[in-house]
Amino acid sequence: MGKASLGRRRKTTWFCVAGRDTLAGESLVDRLAPLRFVLSGKQGGHHGFSEILSVAPGRANRKQFWLWLILPAVVVSIVFAMIDSAMGTFDAESGMGLLSGLWTLIILIPSIFIYIKRFHDRDKSGWWVLIGLIPIIGALWLIIELGFLKGTPGPNRFGPPVTD
Repeated sequence: MGKASLGRRRKTTWFCVAGRDTLAGESLVDRLAPLRFVLSGKQGGHHGFSEILSVAPGRANRKQFWLWLILPAVVVSIVFAMIDSAMGTFDAESGMGLLSGLWTLIILIPSIFIYIKRFHDRDKSGWWVLIGLIPIIGALWLIIELGFLKGTPGPNRFGPPVTD
């Protein structure tokens, strides 16, 4: 295989402009659709673990809220607090250590996305997340609204219901 054919092969196989394959006309997203199905376990919608944590549009049910956000966040927080206390980086006054603080920063954006998705499931705007800024009442409101109240049955303005 000569240099010219090797260069031509690279262009046809790997050269993409704006997510489009220049020869086949098929988008890169379309080519990766089977992989998306395998990773998420569902076809269409935002149902996969990585998708639920990384994008705000769509809906999330109570099961996803508890099993994909609250449970992992609490377990990891407890483990990091124990590691912080063993390493001596835990500060009792602030109630946080080095790893606990980093975990809080890491989980902040994905948790906001899941809160927004839960409000969408309840057919409310994602701006309702801001109610959490009200001391005590806001936290109680978020737990009751997002964790215990069922979403709207059937499709709403934010899309079809999530079934899993």
